[in-house]
Amino acid sequence: MSRVSQYLELISDPGLPPLSPGHPSDGVLWALLVHLAFSDGVVHGDEFALLERVRADLDPGDLMEWAMTQAMEDFDMASLTAVVARGEIPLDVLRFAARQTEQSQRLGY
Repeated sequence: MSRVSQYLELISDPGLPPLSPGHPSDGVLWALLVHLAFSDGVVHGDEFALLERVRADLDPGDLMEWAMTQAMEDFDMASLTAVVARGEIPLDVLRFAARQTEQSQRLGY
């Protein structure tokens, strides 16, 4: 099962235990969610909750600090392309990104 698929299952089923960090795809996938969450300049509650779900290894304060640092950096599209080249299914990557976008739309942003 691809890493993106694992994250999609994790997001869909709150009963699943968090994934252990360290997978080669984690960094760029997390950055993708952060950049989408910050697209309007603010991370809202539901967006932050999704970040908490995928970064369960960080407490909320550290998560916000990490997310702000990520948001200030340019998104590395080449790294995302490399993730797809390593076998992630492009449609799953889009579905993963859409989950954060759905959080924003639910809030009316």
